[in-house]
Amino acid sequence: DAFELLARVAGAERVRREPGAVAELAEVCGYLPVLLRTAAGRLAARPQWTVAELVRWLARA
Repeated sequence: DAFELLARVAGAERVRREPGAVAELAEVCGYLPVLLRTAAGRLAARPQWTVAELVRWLARA
């Protein structure tokens, strides 16, 4: 599931802190594993970003 994938790649604590933003990110990614992995990788590469910040960034892109 999206939460598990994001937790594995981006960190479990980040996912636990922002369940609403994680759900929104999964929706934005269409629940597609390849897009979720890409988003999780972006989060992993940017530890200063929150999940909500990534969702906002994606909305502007």
